Amino acid sequence: MKDTPNCCLCGEKVEEKVNPRDGKVYWNQGESALPVKDGRCCEACADAYVLPARLEAHYQQQEHHDFYAPDTFVDWPE
Repeated sequence: MKDTPNCCLCGEKVEEKVNPRDGKVYWNQGESALPVKDGRCCEACADAYVLPARLEAHYQQQEHHDFYAPDTFVDWPE
C-alpha cells in the first residue's frame, strides 16, 4: 500500500480507513480534492471545501446563479 499522503488543502495526514473486522487499513489515499485543487484531501476538507464547491458547480450548470442566495433555500414546514 502507498504511504499515507498529507491533505493538499490543510497539510494534515489524511485518514486511514480501517476494516472493523480485521483491523487492516484498506484505504489511505484520502478523498479527491477536485474541483478545489488537483490532489488528495482529508475528510474534513472534503466536507468543508470540496463538497460545497461541487454543489456550487452543479447549481451553476443548472443555471442557478447564486447558490447562497436566500431565495434558493426551501422553506420547510415546522
